Amino acid sequence: MKKVVLNIQNLNQSYEKQQRVIKALSLLTYEGSIVSLVGESGSGKTTLARLIAGLEVPDSGTIELNGEMVFGDDRFMPPEERGVGMVFQSYALFPHLSVEKNIAYGISKKENIRATVDETLELVGLLEYRSRYPHQLSGGQQQRVALARTIAAKPKILILDEPTAVLTPQESEALYKIIRRLADQNHSIIFISHKMKEVLDLSQRITVLHRGKSMGTYLNQELSAEILSNLMLGKKMPPSKNETPNEFSNDVIAKKTSLEEEGNHTTENREVVVLSDIHAHNNRGNKILN
Repeated sequence: MKKVVLNIQNLNQSYEKQQRVIKALSLLTYEGSIVSLVGESGSGKTTLARLIAGLEVPDSGTIELNGEMVFGDDRFMPPEERGVGMVFQSYALFPHLSVEKNIAYGISKKENIRATVDETLELVGLLEYRSRYPHQLSGGQQQRVALARTIAAKPKILILDEPTAVLTPQESEALYKIIRRLADQNHSIIFISHKMKEVLDLSQRITVLHRGKSMGTYLNQELSAEILSNLMLGKKMPPSKNETPNEFSNDVIAKKTSLEEEGNHTTENREVVVLSDIHAHNNRGNKILN
């Protein structure tokens, strides 16, 4: 049985004059695992990540990291003591610092900085780029530098918030390889994305959020893109008799989906919008629709 690294129970969070954005949410993550958070925009993915990292304070509930309470029972551990590393889609690199100095910035002065920088740059495949500046790198390379900087601080848990949002497919694939390698080295990774294919390709477990509530945490092999879409829209699937409440039988899901589709299709239904062979590039010239 793998060690539980993150244990969240009955977490709630609301903002002033707004509805509650996290509602009675519970989540477990394990050592050396990749768990993805998916959901529509506004479902609470980034808010949950910020609560885990200590960048925001929950209204109620508990958060434990490696068995230690970091929020709950009148305790709030500040973010710098939690050992949670976050990588954002914006990179957030210092433009006036070299790759090496960007990574060294967050390393404790007690450590061998040069060795740590070399180790993390080698891990992300950028050792020969140590003297370059962010503007001299591609988007994928900048994202890997941001990842290296976070890893160099030796976090207990690593949160990647939409890290492939502006990357090309080739850059994304290079990042996936690094993420898998980190998991093999017993890093615990929370991967936030809205791209269902990469979530299904990368994760062992997938937690689906809908309007701030968890629709459950599911084993990768129990899901498909269609089932995942339904969960993201708030359509709960029935559990198998042989699995825990959050893990589902393919037979049960297939039967349920088939019955729903059969009931939804009537002679009155008609196509409203049809898209075929759509291609598009963003302002950097990267293909974003294919």
